[in-house]
Amino acid sequence: SASKAAVNAYAEVLALECRGSGVKIRCVCPSQVDTPLYRQLAAEDPAVSRRTILLRASVVVDAVERSLAGDGLFVYPGTVAKIGIMLRRHFPWLLDRLEAV
Repeated sequence: SASKAAVNAYAEVLALECRGSGVKIRCVCPSQVDTPLYRQLAAEDPAVSRRTILLRASVVVDAVERSLAGDGLFVYPGTVAKIGIMLRRHFPWLLDRLEAV
């Protein structure tokens, strides 16, 4: 969590520093993505894939490409990421309970 917070803060600062330069900064926050590395980890430790909905990499790429047309800094590809950020913002206590299940 600390490293993710650091990346988010870095993206915010970088976006401010690049403002007006024509450089677009995006902080991409997907849920778990179906990659060869993820599949290898899940094969070694089945607990990793427990209750997981994986995004296809193409969904992440499409979301990033769409974001370049707008001005937002954060990109939340897929439904799980969007629901997760909404829950974290409005119901942080609920996420703690869901993680315990």
